[in-house]
Amino acid sequence: MSFQNPNTIHLSVLAALSLFVLAGCERAGEQTTTLPSAPSFTLGSGAASTPLAIGGLDAVHVHTAFGDFRVELKVSDSADVRSSSGTIQPGGYNGWHSHPGLGIVVVTAGTLTLFDTNCVPMVQPTGTAFIEQAENVHIARNLGTVPAQFIATFIIPRGAAPRVDAPDPGNCP
Repeated sequence: MSFQNPNTIHLSVLAALSLFVLAGCERAGEQTTTLPSAPSFTLGSGAASTPLAIGGLDAVHVHTAFGDFRVELKVSDSADVRSSSGTIQPGGYNGWHSHPGLGIVVVTAGTLTLFDTNCVPMVQPTGTAFIEQAENVHIARNLGTVPAQFIATFIIPRGAAPRVDAPDPGNCP
C-alpha cells in the first residue's frame, strides 16, 4: 500500500483555504453564509510510507514458466512501477483509498487487517502477500500490538499518483 504524504495533505488544505479566501475577496462587501465543504477523504493515523524506487515500463505482454508454474503479465500502455515501504503503528490506519493500477504487497512484520467497503476483514500476518486491484477502495489497520511493516509495488498509468483518497463508507470500524 502507499500512503498520502503529509506534506501533500497540508498543501491541499492550504490550496483549498487560499481558494476560499480569494472567493471571499471577490465578494467583498457581499454577505454570505456558504462555507467550504469538509474534505471527502479520510486521513490516516500512525501510518508512514517511504518511496523506494520508481521506473518506467513500456507496454508489455509476457508469459513465463518454470516447470508447471506460470505467470502472465500484460500492461496495455506505458506505466510507472513504484515501490515503497510502509509502517502502521499499533492502533493506526492508512485512511480509505484505492489505487489506479495493480499492487502487490508483502507484509514483512506484524499483521495488517484490510477492510473493503463491505467491511470484510482480510488478515495478513508477517510473511504473506496480497494483491490490490485497481479502484478497489479499502483501508489497512494495525489491530495488533507491534508495528506492521510492508513493501508495496504498484504498476500504474505513467504519471498517475499511486493513491486515490476515498471517503469513509461509514460502515466499518
